[in-house]
Formats: sequence, structure tokens, C-alpha cells
Amino acid sequence: VRIRDFHIDGFGHFADRAVGPLPDAVTVFYGPNEAGKSTYLQFVRTVLFGFPSRLSNQHYPPLTGGRHGGRITLIDDAGNPYVLHRIQGRGIGPVTITNGTGQTLDEAALAQLLGHHSKDVFQSIFAFTLDELQSDDLLRDSAVNSQIYSAGIGATTLPAATRALKSDKDELFLKGGNRHKIAQI
Repeated sequence: VRIRDFHIDGFGHFADRAVGPLPDAVTVFYGPNEAGKSTYLQFVRTVLFGFPSRLSNQHYPPLTGGRHGGRITLIDDAGNPYVLHRIQGRGIGPVTITNGTGQTLDEAALAQLLGHHSKDVFQSIFAFTLDELQSDDLLRDSAVNSQIYSAGIGATTLPAATRALKSDKDELFLKGGNRHKIAQI
């Protein structure tokens, strides 16, 4: 899945701003300080994963008008479009997801579109700033670490395989347990 385009209703110093279509390859936003690079990045993160608390330094209230939020169009591998629209509201903000035929989908569809990745994995692997890339916090997160390792060896199912191995191990022997197979033997 990739981002085709996005539209900011109101976010930071942007209001009624369309961006895209973005190229199929990697997209890099560059420009001078205060051009809006971080605002674009935080907008994408917010629409995909929800609004942070109003006290957060990543809140970006709409300073020049518009409803706080906007929409992102995602394209899956088959070329099917999905439009995510999120505005500020209760909790992380209500989100609507529609497919190319206009059918409204549930939030499970969003998780599937995002490959069931967490916000931290998305932020560290798919959409990051140079400061975040240079941070040594990146490799401390086990989910991020396994995604980097998986990509490096081409094993997209490594996290699932690791969970399956742990489950099998615990079934054979669990320290302090008495119901595992080794204790029964």
C-alpha cells in the first residue's frame, strides 16, 4: 500500500491544501526550515493513527482555518484506492474509510491496509525525520527491530514466525510451570 495523495482541511499553518499525486517510489519532502515538512509528516501520521492529546507537541491545531484534519488516499498493490478521512473529535478522532466504489469500511480495514503495523513501526520505518533516523531509540523497539531485520533478509513473516516459535517453546517447557510437555514426561 502506498499514499497516492492527501488533502489537509486544517492542520498547523495549512488549510485547504492538496498534495499529490505522489510518485510510486520513495517520496522525500525537502525544503528550508519552516516550509512545512514536519507538518506534512505529522498530518500523515495523525490521519493514519489518530490525533495526539492537545497537550502534545505533535498536536498542530489549524492556525489558518479549516476543520482540524483531512484525508489521505491509499492505493493497494492491485491499484484499488481507499480514502481515509479523520477529523479531530472524541479520543483519537473519528475516521471513515471508503473504497473505490464508495463503500464504507470498518477500522479493521485500516489496520489491514497498514499491514497491522503500529504507529511506532510506521514512524520509524516508513515515515521519519532525519532526527528520528539518527536517534538510537530506533533500535530499542523490538517491533521496529524485527521489521528492519525482516526487510534486510527479505523475510516479511519474521515477526509471526518468532511468535509461533515462542508459543511452541512455551508448550514444551515453561519455567515454573507444570502443564508443559517436558514436566509431564
